[in-house]
Amino acid sequence: GEDSVRLLPHVDLDIIASNPKAFVGYSDITAVHYMCFKAGLSSFYGPMVMSFADFQHMNLYTKSSFIKTLFHNQPIGEIAPVVG
Repeated sequence: GEDSVRLLPHVDLDIIASNPKAFVGYSDITAVHYMCFKAGLSSFYGPMVMSFADFQHMNLYTKSSFIKTLFHNQPIGEIAPVVG
């Protein structure tokens, strides 16, 4: 959250680089995305964990984009704009 920037001095980037995981989030945790970048990893600016509490009723655009990005082997390709 908002204090994630305080983690930066305490993180071992070599450990992160050696143990890559999918990291997804936005807003206050942008500093953690930066840590991933500094470790040479990609991260995903997208829905937070709490968005999945009601996965069955999640916005279809968000749900399908998330699944396509993290669970398919093909390139993401063009990202369609949100409609409606």
